[in-house]
Amino acid sequence: MENDELLKNYRSVHNNKKMRSLVAKHNAHCRGKKRDEMIVCPLFLYANDEYLKADLKIMVFGQETYGWECRKSKDEKDASDYSKCTDVKDIIANYKWVFSNKDSEYATNGKSCRGVFFQEMRLLTSKVKRLDENKKVAAIWNNVNKLGQDSAGTGQDIYSTITKVYFNKLVEKEIEILKPSVCIFLSGPNYDDIIADVLPDTEWIEQQGLDKRQFALLKLNKFPGILALRTYHPRYLYQSKDRNLRPKIERKIISCIKKKFYN
Repeated sequence: MENDELLKNYRSVHNNKKMRSLVAKHNAHCRGKKRDEMIVCPLFLYANDEYLKADLKIMVFGQETYGWECRKSKDEKDASDYSKCTDVKDIIANYKWVFSNKDSEYATNGKSCRGVFFQEMRLLTSKVKRLDENKKVAAIWNNVNKLGQDSAGTGQDIYSTITKVYFNKLVEKEIEILKPSVCIFLSGPNYDDIIADVLPDTEWIEQQGLDKRQFALLKLNKFPGILALRTYHPRYLYQSKDRNLRPKIERKIISCIKKKFYN
């Protein structure tokens, strides 16, 4: 039922003719020398049974994708070109595939996990599971910015004219449908403006021992029952010269979850 509701909302955005026209125009301009600025397929979620049946559901947010493919595409050059993908189910199929294929770096049971974001996501999830082995815990990946491009980051013009207008509302819908107990934003302070766009009426509350850029409790006034936390992207934490910062923030995240759900 939850995935059907997600599909309904994704189709509503994906089939918008004006949005499709803007994406096609942008990507046609980018083909060739500016291919790294091409808009790739949006991050459309699929919740597996482990997540849906969990006692404690965690939604972990990153920034945006660095290339994201349409699973049905046969042409490698067009695999991530959003203007070439006509069926929303093929985009969702990519999300399902990368988390179920044992050879994928994203897969829950996969041996490979090169990206520090997913290393950190797995690490935090495993630490929460150890709080009570009788409680089922599962995490799902999301991004605050639903559209990425064929390189790191995303252009301001893409965000202001396409993402913000057509895709930002999806984040609230995803939270409403998937009902996470905890939202962990590993997006960093520079993405706080986007969080404010996708989740209006959010307050940032500084916590003792860490400044607000390092770590903040987010008060999601539309979702008062959700524990929401924002900290740096793992890339920053893993490269930080302060070797105590990452474990300190991890302890803080686990402490906040333990206080709300395990005491």
